[in-house]
Amino acid sequence: MKYLNIILVATLMVACKSSEQAYRNSYQKMVGAEGASAAKTETVVVTNADADGVRTERVKLVEGEGLKAYSIVCGSFSLKANAEYLIDDLRSKGYTPLLVQTLDNQKMFRVVAQTFDNRAKALEARLQLQKKYKDAWILNKRP
Repeated sequence: MKYLNIILVATLMVACKSSEQAYRNSYQKMVGAEGASAAKTETVVVTNADADGVRTERVKLVEGEGLKAYSIVCGSFSLKANAEYLIDDLRSKGYTPLLVQTLDNQKMFRVVAQTFDNRAKALEARLQLQKKYKDAWILNKRP
């Protein structure tokens, strides 16, 4: 009888294990039709921005290819799963987004919509992206 109880408890523990997909499904139901737009970033005071609003950070590429010196960031998240909603939204709008992670103490995931070698082109493209993503900003990749 004791062994039967142990097997029953073990079976229930395994059956109740939550998955990332279950989390995503619950989250999508919670936010309804808004989807990724409800997972927008929160406002954070930044001290490493210059006059043009370009921030310099050390980052590593997590997903995607071709990270250049200047990147337009549309969202910042502490959880990778939340960043993936914005990535899906950008893909549906024709972008090829990248996911980078900061290498400082905060470990934030940044969703990059476009990336450039030239600062002036990045500033110009940011103006266009800010029509859809008002909080878009430029990240200057530091070695």
